Formats: sequence, structure tokens, C-alpha cells
Amino acid sequence: MTYITIPDSSLEEGKPARGIDIVALRDNPIAIANGDAGAPKIQLAALVGGGAHKAIGTYIQSFTGSSVAAGSTVSGSSLNGVTSGTWRNMHYTNGNFVTIYLRIA
Repeated sequence: MTYITIPDSSLEEGKPARGIDIVALRDNPIAIANGDAGAPKIQLAALVGGGAHKAIGTYIQSFTGSSVAAGSTVSGSSLNGVTSGTWRNMHYTNGNFVTIYLRIA
């Protein structure tokens, strides 16, 4: 994915969005998560959240050692160093990559 800057002038209230802007709105979060050139960087405070460590709504970096589709959920016991909760994979991994998980339960 390549991060695409969407000019404010392209998004007008009451007007239809252009196809290229819709594609950017779809793809830009993936480009941000991948750390692509030109994409805003995810700040540490956004990853750890405002709550307790590993609380619902917080993020961790981990791996499972097996393929996990983006959006899939895994038990915390299957993640490296995490022992409880249900976590949503925020990016596809084939088992060789560390990825971001969001605690949802």
C-alpha cells in the first residue's frame, strides 16, 4: 500500500467523493500500520492507550507463529507474553511478522 494524502478540497459536504479518495480512505490505515513512506507514524501513546496495561482497548505487538488474517481474533494465551483476554489482529501476518493486536475482551 502507498499512503495517499487526501486534500481537504476533495472532500466537500453534500458532494460525492471521488473514487481515488475512497480508495485512499480504505488503504491509508493499512499504509499507516505498515509504516509506509509518507504515512503518519503511530505514536506510542496511541498503542498503549490510557488504561491499565493490557486492558480492553489497548494494543500490543506480538506474534502467534501461525497465519492470522487481519480482523481475526485470538486468545491471549496464543500470543507471546500475553495470558488472558481476546485480541483482534489489526494486520495480516503469516507467522513470520510481528503484528499489532487490540484487546477486545
